[in-house]
Amino acid sequence: MMKNLLIALFFTLLHYMPVTLTAQCSMGGTLFTFTNGKGDSLWSQADNWDHMQVPGVNDCVLIESPHSVIFDVTSAIIREMTVNGAELSINPGTTLSIFDGVFEQSETTIENTGEISFTYITGTDWQLVNNGKLHSVFPLHTSHTLAFTGNSVLVNNDSITGLPNMLWSGSEFINAEDAFIHAQIEVHDDVQNMGTIKGAWTLDIQRGLFENKGSISFSNFTYTDGPVIHIGGCPDCTELRNTGSISIRNLDGGSSGQVEIIGIRVGLGKLVNENYIYISNITHESVFKTVGIHLTRVSEFNNKGDISMNHIQGPGIRSVATHINAVNNGSIHMDSVGLGNEDEAAIALVQEANLAGGFTNNHFILIEEPRDGIFTRSDQEFINNGTVRILDHLDIAVRSAYITTPYVKYHQEGRFVNQTFGTLDVINLTQPVINALDTWFENSGQLTINIPNLANNTAIKGVMINHGDIDVSVAPSNLRNSLAAKLLNYTSATFTSNSNMAIDSFHSNTLPKPFNEGSITTTGHFYTTDDFENMACGYMEFSEPYSNGTNDFTNNGLMRIEDCCDSGNNFVFLENNGIVVDTTGDLLAEPGFINNGVHIDTDPGMYSCGDILTQITQGPNTANISDPMLTTDAAGTNPAGTFDLSTGEIILGNNIDGADTLFAHFNMPGGCTTAVAILGSPLSCAACATNTWTGNTSTDWHQASNWSLNQIPVNCQHVIIPDNAANNCIISNGNTGECSTLETETGAVLEVDGEINVGN
Repeated sequence: MMKNLLIALFFTLLHYMPVTLTAQCSMGGTLFTFTNGKGDSLWSQADNWDHMQVPGVNDCVLIESPHSVIFDVTSAIIREMTVNGAELSINPGTTLSIFDGVFEQSETTIENTGEISFTYITGTDWQLVNNGKLHSVFPLHTSHTLAFTGNSVLVNNDSITGLPNMLWSGSEFINAEDAFIHAQIEVHDDVQNMGTIKGAWTLDIQRGLFENKGSISFSNFTYTDGPVIHIGGCPDCTELRNTGSISIRNLDGGSSGQVEIIGIRVGLGKLVNENYIYISNITHESVFKTVGIHLTRVSEFNNKGDISMNHIQGPGIRSVATHINAVNNGSIHMDSVGLGNEDEAAIALVQEANLAGGFTNNHFILIEEPRDGIFTRSDQEFINNGTVRILDHLDIAVRSAYITTPYVKYHQEGRFVNQTFGTLDVINLTQPVINALDTWFENSGQLTINIPNLANNTAIKGVMINHGDIDVSVAPSNLRNSLAAKLLNYTSATFTSNSNMAIDSFHSNTLPKPFNEGSITTTGHFYTTDDFENMACGYMEFSEPYSNGTNDFTNNGLMRIEDCCDSGNNFVFLENNGIVVDTTGDLLAEPGFINNGVHIDTDPGMYSCGDILTQITQGPNTANISDPMLTTDAAGTNPAGTFDLSTGEIILGNNIDGADTLFAHFNMPGGCTTAVAILGSPLSCAACATNTWTGNTSTDWHQASNWSLNQIPVNCQHVIIPDNAANNCIISNGNTGECSTLETETGAVLEVDGEINVGN
């Protein structure tokens, strides 16, 4: 038992014994060791030093455990200083200058409330609490001027200035005030900034959590290569978390060749922004190698706050390499960003093939005046669950490139996916909005494109898959097409301002055939140089169909064609297996029109009650089109008459007065019920109240000039035969008179030799 106690006591004493460092003074100076001979711990007392005098300009200082030294002189200049297992306090109003020295310390605490001017400071397992000023002078050393290893802690409550290269490895930096760093900050362990870090060089986070709760600012310098802030070491152990503000401004690459000027690069690490990041004015004279935020290798980007970028020649956010997880849950605003090469859009996802990655927007992105707004390539996806707004566009809003090697599956290419609750607004462009080539643009939300300045070009190119709503308004003249793409439309797409639509065949044959099973409306023509099918439940409305005649343009649903065939050419090619409403009736004369279904020729004009119209042409394959109904409303609740699909006769009812449109309803193949407008305004049954016999011309019921309305009575009208008419009224043999109600006054004469229908 006694032996064990002695062993324990030995190790306890060993733990508290100071670790002696070999201290020596360079260039022939004298080494002064603090002895505390007077016992008051004051630097200013000669008796407290082994040479019985206070150290001077060319001297070196050694302070060891268990001493606690108080620096109490107004100003002192020494060459070097080593503190080991001891404490040093710098009093307010004092200045200690070490012009060619180094702190080498272990288990040491230094508290500064005055000012320390130094060339470099290094140490392991020590603590520096700065409540005054740390100022780096005489930057003669290329190594780190502030280096903390082991379990060291630097707490800055005032200011750090000068040109220090700062290194943390296995240590902690807590900055509560101002650190003006004009060289590199290298981090290998946790750092917490609650104050201000300002500099003109770089922050390199190689390991640990750098938590910024204050302000980080880098600005106004010519840069050589690489990022201003670098986050990289390992995916799960390196992170910059910003709950304060980060500002990177005015970086100039000069003419230094093939270098990259990057604001923040995330590689093998995480960038989490919960407050504000501002990046602006990144330029390069020779190449467009500038990036605001660069995501590479295995990295994660999560924005929960606000990010603002402007005037960057290259991408604002660029993703490259593999396994990129980028998510925006906050707001991103880019102005004049992505002005370089075609793959350097405001947001550019440019990984190589078979390297999955992507960007997900869950809130709001505003992009103003980019060359390209969003660029995707290879296996990259841009998924939008929020709002993306692209304004005053110079070139392409959304572009997806494809690799030149043969591809196995089309979905391996880049994609822009606008999800159910997503909104993409593109306003005031002069070039195509979407250029996806052989890649997918998927919309399940709201796509709004307003481009009044677009001329001689195409608004949307590529593969367009729509499950949501598309609203495109483009320039009314000098426009080729509002859409030239493989279109797979499931819901609603509207193209206005005299825009045309084209289904182009230049896309890969491995992609699906274009079709519509939703609703497509365009005020211009509809072209197809690829097979296109309007499905049984699909609705399309446009001015004129065109096909090159070698591809199938098939209608199995419902088409309404306005102003068809005005040009008189023979390019129209359409096979109709459903219902086509032709407002001019010219489609039947086209040799390229094959009618296997129902063709309705409607010519808007004045229609009256009881009119019999023969407007329907029925093809041979109409067995699946049934139950026709005519109403004055699209919902089908207000009957307006009857029609016979086999004979083509439409008989208008007595209740169309005031209606501006008539709708035909059919049950279509696939269980769809369609409603199509077949007659436009005006519709009139204004005489339905009363039509009185005058007999001014003759006795014939069927002569309009014998009636007060100058109209032969129809089945909705109330007819009066008075006793003072000029002639009696006669319905001759073989004729039938119609009215809703009949009133014959006393003494009046109505002779019916044929028939009269009352109350139909």
